[in-house]
Amino acid sequence: MEENVVSENIVVSMQDYKAKAGINLDVGCGPHKQPGPGWVGIDVRALPGVDIVHDLFTFPWPLEDNSVNLLIMSHYLEHVPPTKFLDTMAEIHRICRHKSQVLIAGPYGLGYRYLQDP
Repeated sequence: MEENVVSENIVVSMQDYKAKAGINLDVGCGPHKQPGPGWVGIDVRALPGVDIVHDLFTFPWPLEDNSVNLLIMSHYLEHVPPTKFLDTMAEIHRICRHKSQVLIAGPYGLGYRYLQDP
């Protein structure tokens, strides 16, 4: 089994996106990008594992239309301000290809941690 690719050695460019059939995108990945080759991490901070540094509340994101096959957003959406929620969902729609999978994980709505950090 292949080890995780160290993100510092990855050079991501728009030409790479166009050359591939689509990418796997980890939105708001922080230092915990999905393991394995083929994953592109996007976050606001330049942390290990982040391939694209971009303010995710600024639209459009630096990705081509219809360039994402699989999008994972784990514990990010609950941090999106209500005024940016629809823009975020529209951006996901713009960058995802037809029949893409979008996986969103978040806290349980009635959990005390959710109430602590809405």
